[in-house]
Amino acid sequence: MRALSHLTSRHVIKSHTWHAHDNLTLVACWNPTNGLIVSGGEDCKYKVWDAAGHLLYSSNVGDHPVTAISWCHSSSSYFAVGSFNTIKLCDKNGWSHSMEKVNTGSIYSIAWSSDSTQVAMACSNGILLTGHVIDRRLEWDNYEATLIRRKVIEVREVANEVREVLEISDRVVHLEFGFNHLVVITPMQCHVYSVTNWNTPTIFNLKRSIISAVFLAEKHFLIVEWNTVLLYSYQGRLLGNPRWKGISSEPLYPACISLCADTLVIRSQNNEKLLHILEIPYNKPIVESQSHLHLHNVTQVALNYKGDRQLALIDVNKDLFLIAIRTTGSGRICKIGFTIF
Repeated sequence: MRALSHLTSRHVIKSHTWHAHDNLTLVACWNPTNGLIVSGGEDCKYKVWDAAGHLLYSSNVGDHPVTAISWCHSSSSYFAVGSFNTIKLCDKNGWSHSMEKVNTGSIYSIAWSSDSTQVAMACSNGILLTGHVIDRRLEWDNYEATLIRRKVIEVREVANEVREVLEISDRVVHLEFGFNHLVVITPMQCHVYSVTNWNTPTIFNLKRSIISAVFLAEKHFLIVEWNTVLLYSYQGRLLGNPRWKGISSEPLYPACISLCADTLVIRSQNNEKLLHILEIPYNKPIVESQSHLHLHNVTQVALNYKGDRQLALIDVNKDLFLIAIRTTGSGRICKIGFTIF
């Protein structure tokens, strides 16, 4: 017991506490990817916090205490909230996108499937309940694509109300719409549709079944598989497997990846202040051309699509910066916004 006490005293770390709920805090879930914490309590509220304890969102008072909360795995953009006879699906900003009433009593535990398309719930009446995420809606130009069932997507052209129904061979894991193409990911395949031809998509097999994110650009798209990125043409041809200095087995954070016609930006897996900037030349290897070391941890990046290449980033302090990217190195850095808590 003395040895244990001595070991504990040498490994004490500084903790950070804050008052989260008016009554007992019942559940909390920390997302390691985006660094956000969601909590629920007997005050019948759920709240979203950053890692420093700043309140980002507080729900209205519900009818019953919040008894279960869980972030999805692959996306980190939404989470599920359980209470008495109720399950909610919320985005990372806290907003509730759907609410289902079930006859199961209190929901005590929530678990997501590895691809974040299905959820299992342990209920107080002894029932194990499963559900699927559907009704995801994406917009591009005059088109709207909606996942109406697990294997069915409805595409609507808003201007003339023309509708196309796309039946997929397997359940849809990811879908992204942009640059006149709809990219649909199933557990084993990638389907690429063009707005000019919905009947004959390009289909190719995937090397892995767990996809973290999909990014579209004018001439190509990027598939993120945990710590690997693969660049494809819209005809299904593999264009390259981008690599950068210090690449590791740690997962990539989708919010810190951005793609355009000639550039790819990825935040380092080991240093959250470091951005790798890669050139995407035609018929040549994709190589790291430069890097940018920011003063603070970077939480989000975005490249522009038109004009001189520029990179916008948001850091952990919620400050917004604009960086001019040049072939000879990063250009002028301009701070254009900040947030006060």
